Amino acid sequence: MALIKLNSRAIPDDTVIASDIADGSISTAKLAADAVTNAKLAADAVTTPKIADTVNFGRRNLIINGAMEVAQRATTYATAVSNGYHTVDRIRVMGSSNVGQWTISQDSDVPAGFVKSLKYECTTADTSLASTDHLGLGYFPEGHHMNPVSKGTSGAKSMTLSFYMKANVSRTMVVELTDAGNARHVNFAVTPTAINTWERITLSIPADTSGSFNQGTNSKAGELTFWLAAGTHYTSGNNQSTWTSRTAANIMAGVSNWADTVGNTLWITGLQLEIGDTATPFEHQSISDEQLRCFRYYYDARYGSNDGQAYSTSRDAQYGHIRNCMAQFPVEMRATPSVAIQSSTANSMDRYGRGQETCYPKAENIHKDHFQNIIKYTDAGQTTTDNWVDTSVGYINRAGYKADAEL
Repeated sequence: MALIKLNSRAIPDDTVIASDIADGSISTAKLAADAVTNAKLAADAVTTPKIADTVNFGRRNLIINGAMEVAQRATTYATAVSNGYHTVDRIRVMGSSNVGQWTISQDSDVPAGFVKSLKYECTTADTSLASTDHLGLGYFPEGHHMNPVSKGTSGAKSMTLSFYMKANVSRTMVVELTDAGNARHVNFAVTPTAINTWERITLSIPADTSGSFNQGTNSKAGELTFWLAAGTHYTSGNNQSTWTSRTAANIMAGVSNWADTVGNTLWITGLQLEIGDTATPFEHQSISDEQLRCFRYYYDARYGSNDGQAYSTSRDAQYGHIRNCMAQFPVEMRATPSVAIQSSTANSMDRYGRGQETCYPKAENIHKDHFQNIIKYTDAGQTTTDNWVDTSVGYINRAGYKADAEL
């Protein structure tokens, strides 16, 4: 019996439909090169969950140092709550000084794929919060970084916030995102589903055609805060899953008191904020790239050491001030920074071959990318310049420094 050979032109359109094809019967090897074209894909057929984790999605995380790997200031901070940056770069302590005491540290307890996390551990409990007490950890994005979100315009985009958390107690935190341009916010109550277990949390943030993230500026765009404790002044309202005007009663509604027992501990890492309605795999950066991004806000050039990041071999002939001391920052900073200079001894610079000199050094001619001179003072308030004449030669004046342009 003769066989009739069929080609693709012999089969009418729509003769073979998807339900006629057994699962797994068409493999990659059976597809001709370029057989699957854009025109043959149905709209929305290829979704994020169908793309392998190894696919490069490009730069999409609006958070800097979300993997908690960079910690220029210190790796551990143990004291009463104090607003400001103390350990992991770009993560800020938020709250009242009397909400217990905490050890805040960069830690190695992490989910798979990470090497560092941020750890909050209660060391002194507070079971009776005053009405305006509050505690949290925050991230302040810059206006420039939020440009693609287009908040406050007709083209405003939705976002997805994701992070990994672990807790040794069952407590509820409130995650809040605000804008800086119109005092609007959204917030969500988050409770771990199991204790002592890493899990990824995903929150959907709707688009907002009102307000602003101060797009196109180097100002603060808003505040992303993880609230861990609060008094009744901040908790008597309700959570807001859509953007609305920020009122005190709603800010931390539903939060537990994480400070109620010594040993209560929270770990967080893999913090990611991205445009769109789907949480993609965490965007890991090389450590060098992440450091450079952090240097835009804070740069520690071995402050408190004699390593000579700020140095000069000569001084002003009349007053002994260090001139032509060009200290170049590795990147242009967000704004003109404040600069502090110190060798291994407080209020001093090291004179190699002569020892430490108490001179209350102060940077002069500070710009976004460098500072140029160092002025000597006779007092800690840096009000009186030192008129001592340096007639010696061959000594190197050196110290470390730190430059701060944080939001």
